[in-house]
Amino acid sequence: MGARVIGPRDSCQGAVGVTGKTLGVWVSVLEASGQIAVVRPHFANVGKRLVKHPKVYFLDTGVLGYLLGLARPEETLQGVAAGAMFENAVYCQLHRLFSNRGEQPHLHFWRTATGEEVDFLVEAGGRLIPVEARLTATPAPAHAAQVERFLDQIGDRSGRGLVVCMVKERFALTRRVDAVPLGCF
Repeated sequence: MGARVIGPRDSCQGAVGVTGKTLGVWVSVLEASGQIAVVRPHFANVGKRLVKHPKVYFLDTGVLGYLLGLARPEETLQGVAAGAMFENAVYCQLHRLFSNRGEQPHLHFWRTATGEEVDFLVEAGGRLIPVEARLTATPAPAHAAQVERFLDQIGDRSGRGLVVCMVKERFALTRRVDAVPLGCF
């Protein structure tokens, strides 16, 4: 759900009752068994210190919904976890895009120490394609703001940015960013 993975040096014993080392082992088992995916940040010299903690996504959104206690499908688009659930669904779609071609997913995210973030960076053809997940059916140019900041910093090493949202058809959201439906990228 986009949460950071607690490493061996982190203190999580009080929060969840286990050491960071134990939690790291459990995360490794879940990743190796195909239950979760760990997405690491993209490291590039873009003039800012980047946050280095990875994010975790469930590869089965049904399991995620169950763990969140969601009883009905319509609950996935409501409540405090709705945005994170949608981001997880976008990750799953990107993961399938690579897997169905027999490739390892080349996915990262971008987050600076000042809070700028793009949910996913897709490596394709030597370029980085920034992808933002937004749970909205009415995207506005403001929804592309983080993608635009990334494009400003990365320059010509990037492809056209995407905001994946609840629209029915792809359209230009800004000069450099398109709004796209979940199933069409």
